[in-house]
Amino acid sequence: MRPTRYLIIVLLGVLLVGMFAASCKKDTGETTYYSTASTTSTLVSSFRLAANSKILSNLDSVHFTIDQERGTIYNADSLPKGTDVTKLTANIVFASTVTRAQFHVTDGQRMQDSTFNYTSSTRDSIDFTGKVMLTLTAGSGQTRSYNIKVNVHQQEPDTLYFAQRARRDLPAVTGTVTAQRMVRIGEDDYFSLLQQGDSYTIHYATSLEQGAWGELTTSLPFKPIVESFTATDDALYILDQSHELMKSENGGASWTDCGVAWYSILGGYGNRVLGLIVDGKNYDFVHDEYPRRSEFESYVADADFPVIASSQLMMATNTWSESQQAMLMGGVKGDGTLSNDVWGYDGETWGKISLGGSWSLPKLAGAVLIPYYTYDVNVKTQAAEKYVTWIVMGGTLSDGTINKTTYTSRDQCLRWVKAGTSMQQPSYMPAFTGAQAFIETITISGSSKAPMRIVKPVTSWECPFIYIVGGTDNAGAVYNNIWKGVINRLMYRPIY
Repeated sequence: MRPTRYLIIVLLGVLLVGMFAASCKKDTGETTYYSTASTTSTLVSSFRLAANSKILSNLDSVHFTIDQERGTIYNADSLPKGTDVTKLTANIVFASTVTRAQFHVTDGQRMQDSTFNYTSSTRDSIDFTGKVMLTLTAGSGQTRSYNIKVNVHQQEPDTLYFAQRARRDLPAVTGTVTAQRMVRIGEDDYFSLLQQGDSYTIHYATSLEQGAWGELTTSLPFKPIVESFTATDDALYILDQSHELMKSENGGASWTDCGVAWYSILGGYGNRVLGLIVDGKNYDFVHDEYPRRSEFESYVADADFPVIASSQLMMATNTWSESQQAMLMGGVKGDGTLSNDVWGYDGETWGKISLGGSWSLPKLAGAVLIPYYTYDVNVKTQAAEKYVTWIVMGGTLSDGTINKTTYTSRDQCLRWVKAGTSMQQPSYMPAFTGAQAFIETITISGSSKAPMRIVKPVTSWECPFIYIVGGTDNAGAVYNNIWKGVINRLMYRPIY
């Protein structure tokens, strides 16, 4: 009985040591390492690059992960594009039982096949463009090798990139497009309304990424105001030439008259569509909705509220309000002047969101307002922090020219600034006004080449893409374009 009991105690002890090693994580912020190894005589416990301000500020603060199971040391947050890693020195801490630490570099830009020893006093530079192996040898003769990778971005990660090869045509364009408008019902179905001469057609698709469009066989039983085409979570809406509100619950196959006449449609909110009517007595613009809730009471719009040509009404994702927020930007006010404000709707009332003053946007009609993301990179650690960011692009300025400057806001549209160079439209993307913008999240899959961790590596992830559809040039000619854009960093496989 005693030998058996002794064996059980030993096995439990080994198991506890293994569990401790597997979950070990230094709390200094210098190194993270994972191990299921049963020995520590050849372990690297810390790896840092030495400071070199000529190469990169705070180079010695870049965080490196040590994966003991796979024998790999790497920086999960890549260094900026263009960083020179051909002559870097390292500071390494390993077990005191190590009697020799030897680097072997192959296929580097500077080092083709080099081997040299490392000690705490040596300062031999290492060419990390090649394959870098560190082999540790203990006094007992045991060895362990680590593959060391210094990752560098191959493209500017925080660029808003619209790939030319990803540009597509609007569906079913056979002649000159007189007008176009694309909408989405809920988060699922897209509907594209095209006017080509006196012909109106509606096409539908479940994804802008797939680009497979079906065509409705029925024609519209009325002449629509194409620019008023709107969708809620469950229906399509549009104004006819007499400004009667029309509704379709079957994807545009048939339409019914809602029995109300509106000046303009502002957008869909849930299963309601929001619009403006003109008070025939006082000629005020009055807020309305359809279908009307029993508790709804119409009210006069603020004098600064846009009555036409604002951006799409876009839903906000936030934690600062209990109710769903929706935003629109710019447009033409009742007095004919342009607006530079952002207005928010909380399900009950409209309110001006933007602060104005030095934080103002330019006055714009026909701009796109996009809820998206941007990043800030910690210059010390190179770690990136993600921010919900609103973007304004395109639109017509007060002087009649088209805006080609991108603006951003990180505080739910309160304050606006001109975006950095990496967020501006590329030169090959034409200036546009009156376009539509959509965010479609696509699953990206890729093999995981990162070292194994205790947490299973990510092999697929969700990436939100921006689609900018149609719009016109300065002369009113419709663009036959669907542009697809993304912040490059969002396409990178997540670290954890």
